[in-house]
Amino acid sequence: MIKSGTSKDFNNFTENKKVRWSYANSILYGMCRTRPKHDLKDVAASKLFLISRGFFDGDGYATVPENEELFYDVIAPIMQREASKIDHYISLLNEDCRTIPESRAYILEAHRYIMGIFSDIKNIDCRMLAARYLHFHCPGMVYLYSKAAHERVNEIVTDENEKELPLICDEIYAVYFEKLLELQTYLYAETGIYRSPLELDRFLTGKNASQKGLPPFDRLQPGC
Repeated sequence: MIKSGTSKDFNNFTENKKVRWSYANSILYGMCRTRPKHDLKDVAASKLFLISRGFFDGDGYATVPENEELFYDVIAPIMQREASKIDHYISLLNEDCRTIPESRAYILEAHRYIMGIFSDIKNIDCRMLAARYLHFHCPGMVYLYSKAAHERVNEIVTDENEKELPLICDEIYAVYFEKLLELQTYLYAETGIYRSPLELDRFLTGKNASQKGLPPFDRLQPGC
């Protein structure tokens, strides 16, 4: 069940808020689109470093100096060794005709897998970073995550019946994912306008979205 007035609140938010960080987002989207693979250590480390910079989750910036060496010397080699699996997830989720509802299990499995690789990174919520990292590689398919967004969506989407979750997933992110999908589907039904994962995140966290660099396709409805 969606809180009454949510569609109006969303429209008011997008109309009255100024867009911020559009250029920064376009650089990250472009970087991941042109260099999506993880077979080169320097590329993997650089993408992780840039995507995690300026990480903010209400308590302050979480990127710390010791993580920079960890990214390059520990995490990036793991990503390089696991490149075929990581790249398979990304390629699969970026297929032209794929939608979020039909890809639910793959998205949650990919998130759980990346989250495991990031589990040793200090002072950063690995659940949040995994979602962010996958989102910039698959912007139409992966919902961004933060504690603030999770708290907000719990106020908007209230489900009495718990949905059955896939076997391979992070349960907290999976429950959040289901609520985001319900909200996204509701807004589409109410307005006929597709709202991207980035737009949903900005609404939930009180920041406005820039669509610069995002693919202009609908990932809720089959397009082929």
